Amino acid sequence: MLVFDYGLGTGSNSENDEGLNVDGNPIDDPPNTFPIVFGLFRLNEKIYRKVNKSLFIGGGINFDFHNNIRDEKLDVDSGRLTPHYIYSIENGINPKQYFSNGITFNIQYNTKEHGNRSYGGMYADLVLRANQKFLGSTLNALQLITEFRKYWSLSSRNPENVIAIWHLGTFNLAGTVPYLDLPGTGLDLYNRSGRGYTIGRFRGPSYFYLESEYRFPISRNKLLSGVTFLNVQTASDGKNINLFDQLEPGAGAGLRILFSKTSRTNICIDYAVGRYGSHGLFFGLNEVF
Repeated sequence: MLVFDYGLGTGSNSENDEGLNVDGNPIDDPPNTFPIVFGLFRLNEKIYRKVNKSLFIGGGINFDFHNNIRDEKLDVDSGRLTPHYIYSIENGINPKQYFSNGITFNIQYNTKEHGNRSYGGMYADLVLRANQKFLGSTLNALQLITEFRKYWSLSSRNPENVIAIWHLGTFNLAGTVPYLDLPGTGLDLYNRSGRGYTIGRFRGPSYFYLESEYRFPISRNKLLSGVTFLNVQTASDGKNINLFDQLEPGAGAGLRILFSKTSRTNICIDYAVGRYGSHGLFFGLNEVF
């Protein structure tokens, strides 16, 4: 795999135009970035017990293994170091490979009225993750991971008119997480967050993301609909930049093409812009959240 790293925390290390990306992947090599090539093995499993109609409690296990990591711009002999290399050495991590293996405790609350394209209800997920050396993790770490989604239909006649909000958060409570396992832009399960920026554009030990979206029908038969959205994100760097010191906004609009009224399956086509000249096209199946 290949990622373009920009260093830790929110803010820019360059005033240059970062250019166009497609689904979070830059078309050209962005200026002042640090490309990282690596192999990845990931296994995440969760088991829930139903408490009532909407509440679930459970646990899980996570194995994340990065290997054959290569910093494309790293040259130790000439003193040209990369953020990934510096972070790894400072924390006693082998910059060529590392493990983040842990156990989780999960609480989930779900009242969404539909799985693919909800017109109402909410979804909340709270996870406490503990990476442990006895499970093979390179270092111990404790993280609080949060997700929240809420949907409001604005019309009983046209329930597709919806305002929705989405929050993602990962907060470092103790210990150290290896660099490529740190949370950041587009690093959610389906790489859907942070429209307007490249995947991994902002990352850090703690990360906070918030997005709002307005969804509305365009054609009478509901085949075509549209969305407008705003998002904001912030990340710490573990040293000088704290969470919420620097907020990075994004905004955009898109089309939805409906495949099935029963399953509410649709194709997403979005265009979004961010700061530092960043902008992109984003495609997907079903709603972003």
